[in-house]
Amino acid sequence: MVVCTIEESGEHIIAGAGELHLEICLKDLQEDFMGGAEIVKSDPVVSFRETVLEKSCRIVMSKSPNKHNRLYMEARPMEEGLAEAIDDGRIGPRDDPKVRSKILAEEFGWDKDLAKKIWCFGPETTGPNMVVDMCKGVQYLNEIKDSVVAGFQWASKEGALAEENMRGICFEVCDVVLHADAIHRGGGQIIPTARRVIYASQLTAKPRLLEPVYLVEIQAPEQALGGIYSVLNQKRGHVFEEMQRPGTPLYNIKAYLPVVESFGFSSTLRAATSGQAFPQCVFDHWDMMSSDPLEAGSQAANLVTDIRKRKGLKEQMTPLSECCGLQGQGCLCYFTSFLFFKRFNPTRVSRFVHGFVTITDPKVIDDLQSELDETRLRIVAVLPFASATKAKSTEVVALLSILASELDFLIWSWEVLDLAGAWSIDDEDDDLW
Repeated sequence: MVVCTIEESGEHIIAGAGELHLEICLKDLQEDFMGGAEIVKSDPVVSFRETVLEKSCRIVMSKSPNKHNRLYMEARPMEEGLAEAIDDGRIGPRDDPKVRSKILAEEFGWDKDLAKKIWCFGPETTGPNMVVDMCKGVQYLNEIKDSVVAGFQWASKEGALAEENMRGICFEVCDVVLHADAIHRGGGQIIPTARRVIYASQLTAKPRLLEPVYLVEIQAPEQALGGIYSVLNQKRGHVFEEMQRPGTPLYNIKAYLPVVESFGFSSTLRAATSGQAFPQCVFDHWDMMSSDPLEAGSQAANLVTDIRKRKGLKEQMTPLSECCGLQGQGCLCYFTSFLFFKRFNPTRVSRFVHGFVTITDPKVIDDLQSELDETRLRIVAVLPFASATKAKSTEVVALLSILASELDFLIWSWEVLDLAGAWSIDDEDDDLW
């Protein structure tokens, strides 16, 4: 089976079952239908999927463009086997909610009431991702349901990492704050907000890439086995079954081979076995890549960069600050202004600390946020800052930890800047007011 699509750029995408299949299709197209005209074609491209490794480290929030509506959401991976059940059609949007909740409760350990609150599946309304309503007592929730679903379909079709389809992610709507006037909570306000909060949920849940994996069946005589194992090791494949066919000198070998490593596999295998091995490849499953796509230099990060280049996107992924609706562009930079009081009295300033730090690692952002939560210091104002300085993100966390026990109140402001310097502490700076 061949699938042909046309991209917005005008490129014709031809999808087939394998490298050889595509070569034959292009050969037939060129010779039989185009009279030998030359075709400009790119190297074969493999599609990936985006997923998450664990539940979001915290609930994320995104504001609507008019600042009157807020969506709170978190992401978690689906239970093992649930994505496959959705792909196979055992669970889907057209099922009776009672039957569906029974299957989810008995086979996947879901709460029956929660299973009845599934809003939708995606992408394309039938994909292996879903949105679940976890809200309680929220006004006007049903009025924005269609807008949230539309934002989810958009986001699940184009994930936060490289705009690949999402797979195996369950998004839980934890809370919603809506404007009382319906004109301020229309689709134009809610759809982009839902998309951003879904991206933020994905980025805070340890995002990972899923790569497609072939099931390879190879028939070969015993003397060719060494060459087969050698080629599979080079291509990140691994053999899980080796069996001799009764009454013959041939062996049947079954192995898993990542699709991205399969280009040139047949020719390499024949060269290593003197043409004695005959492989057959068929898609089997999606396998999670162990490397972190957010860690610079990792295999997954390099793949994400290559995919984004090919699609004409910015090489840098959308930062968490933009997903959560914070101001500014580019990398996330925190400018921190701390005013510490022994009492709640603005005229008695005991210490002023200001600093600037560039943060691109979501884990560090989470550390900062948790540190603010643990200190339970109240944000009482936002000051214009006199200067901007730069420090390591670990120093920010350390500073908060050391001073937390001595402080009663915290003033914290942030802005996106591109400045440099060093931390400074001014004692008894009463001129700030």
